Amino acid sequence: MIRLALLLAMLAAATQSVAEGLRMPIRYVTSVSFWEGKCRYWTGDTMVDAAGFRRDLHRRFDRRSGMTIVHAADVPAQCTTEARKLATGAGFTDLKLEVGRIGPSLP
Repeated sequence: MIRLALLLAMLAAATQSVAEGLRMPIRYVTSVSFWEGKCRYWTGDTMVDAAGFRRDLHRRFDRRSGMTIVHAADVPAQCTTEARKLATGAGFTDLKLEVGRIGPSLP
């Protein structure tokens, strides 16, 4: 019962902020995987190589927002390192790497 009250209070506060013209912060979620000996980057349902990921980050994303890059536990470190480098090179400062399940719908 207390949880329900807290949830309703949080929703009311979020609704009030939006009503007052404040935007809730955006956090993008992308992923990196390893397939056929290469790192593959996913933005939405599109798989690209490193050059495509770099272009997409510069072209479509607001770099003032945060980004979480999800990867499976067995993805080589070179892929996560490169993903971090590409995102910071694109201007993202709020960046997190997170181990998760890669599938049709990201966590």
